[in-house]
Amino acid sequence: MAKNFVSILFVLILVTSLYDIFKRKWIFRPINGGAICVIFYHISPDHWWTSLVLLVFFYVFEWWRHHRT
Repeated sequence: MAKNFVSILFVLILVTSLYDIFKRKWIFRPINGGAICVIFYHISPDHWWTSLVLLVFFYVFEWWRHHRT
């Protein structure tokens, strides 16, 4: 399972992105951002701050996108 962890996350990102595109409901974008951050952390734990910055970026961007006027 640990060896397939990154592959499983890539499949999760693909499936949720396709759902978002075809249903035109952008509910999974923060989940995809979080999954990308987990992948970055899994590839190189030494750069944990990069995944943290990306995670904050994805959530702030989603908040801004939903609350812009």
